Amino acid sequence: GGYVDLIRGVWRVQGCLAVSRGIGDQHLEQWIIAEPETKIVRIKPEYEFLIMASDGLWDKVGNQEAVDIARPLLVGVDEPQPLSACRRLV
Repeated sequence: GGYVDLIRGVWRVQGCLAVSRGIGDQHLEQWIIAEPETKIVRIKPEYEFLIMASDGLWDKVGNQEAVDIARPLLVGVDEPQPLSACRRLV
């Protein structure tokens, strides 16, 4: 029964709330699911890096593609550039 509308270039729930900010707004809870998808991962010393992102990235970029984009900026370089890796992923 709710709606999502595009207002001045921003998708909004019920015409008022930006979709990306919808979690936790009680007056919109009949249209917004505030239960995040989570996963517990034990970080081990042999892991090279961790990519944490929202579905906005994962809907467009696969796991291996994300690694292939980020790894050259993070592993085997004199000075890792995590911010540059983030920018490339975006």
